[in-house]
Amino acid sequence: MPLRRPQLSRGGRSFSHFRQGPHVPDVPRIALASAEIHTDASRSSTSQVEVRAATQGDLRRIADLLAVFVRLRLVRARSAAELQRELGNFLVAEVEGAVVGCVSLRIHSPSLAEVASLAVEEGHHGLGIGRRLVQAAVLRSHARGVRRVFAFTMRENLFLQLGFRSVPVTDFPQKLVTDYGGIALAAGRKAAVVLDLEASQIRALPPRLPPPAERGGGPITVMKDDRPAPNMRDNSQRKRPEMSDVERGNRTIAILGGGNLGRALAMGWVESGYCSADRIRITRRNPDKLTFFAEAGFLVGSDNLEAIRDANTVILAVQPQQVADLAEEIREAIDPDQHRIISVASGVSIRQLRELLDTRASIVRAMPNTAVSIGQSMTCISSSHSDDPALPEAVELFDIVGRTLVIEETMMIPATALCACGIAFFLRSIRAASQGGIEIGFHPEEALLLAAQTAKGAAMLVLDQGRHPESEIDQVTTPRGCTIAGLNEMEHQGFSSALIKGILLSATKAEGLYAD
Repeated sequence: MPLRRPQLSRGGRSFSHFRQGPHVPDVPRIALASAEIHTDASRSSTSQVEVRAATQGDLRRIADLLAVFVRLRLVRARSAAELQRELGNFLVAEVEGAVVGCVSLRIHSPSLAEVASLAVEEGHHGLGIGRRLVQAAVLRSHARGVRRVFAFTMRENLFLQLGFRSVPVTDFPQKLVTDYGGIALAAGRKAAVVLDLEASQIRALPPRLPPPAERGGGPITVMKDDRPAPNMRDNSQRKRPEMSDVERGNRTIAILGGGNLGRALAMGWVESGYCSADRIRITRRNPDKLTFFAEAGFLVGSDNLEAIRDANTVILAVQPQQVADLAEEIREAIDPDQHRIISVASGVSIRQLRELLDTRASIVRAMPNTAVSIGQSMTCISSSHSDDPALPEAVELFDIVGRTLVIEETMMIPATALCACGIAFFLRSIRAASQGGIEIGFHPEEALLLAAQTAKGAAMLVLDQGRHPESEIDQVTTPRGCTIAGLNEMEHQGFSSALIKGILLSATKAEGLYAD
């Protein structure tokens, strides 16, 4: 299947944009949809609608928008503190620089998200802004690997037009407990709707235009590969120098393998401004699963040869067992003078890749983790020699979606276990802590919040303050105290030993992934 570009719209050439992730000011948006917006019958000009992640400066405006709908009992009332906590869930719609609408996407689990708090200013009703907000929320869900999105709404038709289906409100008992005291009748006239992302395609507005090439990418900064690890900085939050127009217009990336990692990388690079969506080509054997990315302006398809034809950077993002077949398919098309290859396939060495591809092109290995979707990955990078021209480009790319560390290739297997597998280990620790919280009396959602925020605080003490974990543990343990009692019991039960053994076993397994 050839790569697909969204078709020209019948209307004007205005664009709607969307971005997600960390709240960083002045970051270019992803082009989502083209639309003519007429603010009244007498106006013939068009206005540009932008949908973006909410920032701290939007908090008051979101509260004002929701207040109107709270009085009409269309959305649930929320305190200022609750809105502050949930600010990271919100997207806002802007027309001519003014926020005129908002929506919240609440991720309840890796497989379930909720669209909530949809509100559009009265003077902008009927312009499709609510529709675009819902589409942007669904796109964010899809990028994060969520498989089902639901909503409780009095605008059922809006959601049905976008591919959702109606279900009984009792299908979501936790929602009823949280917002309606567990009583279905308390939901009133609200209907429950659900969209299964892997099984259906959200119905589009008029055909989309790709983002114009002149939007290009935002600035970048190279992290020096000889910087000591303790001094690593969070590159996703720092200001980067401007790129030239030539650099901005000519960056083209082919991601061969549009799974969870490949999709998350594509979103992170566009949101950061590294390049525009129409400069990234994503392939997958079943490209229908990339429909939402086509809606956002990415080029998608199943033809790997077409994807790399005009690309400068080729990302190998398939499973290790698929690398040999992929290499055989693209081998003849790899041009050492054009292509730089970055592999995120576990366990496949640079030597093996070079033999499979039979090329002298630059090849670099990178091992990120799934936190790339929120710009918080820890990515280890290696090359066969320090002056490989693909190395600084790889560092640039992965700086954008978290932190990077250049290591010897012999350490890539251990990096897989500690960073890529490790994120699951730490998530399991958070889950276990939340289960303990439930045992001592907290509601499940409260226990999970307390556990996750506490884990985040502990990590920040190490990362931001440069403190050693043991010195911080000493700060909260006192003779005969409750903390030391709990720590000793965990050690008696093998907590540290189990974690160490799990990392060792994962490293052993990772070493044999390509052979398997």
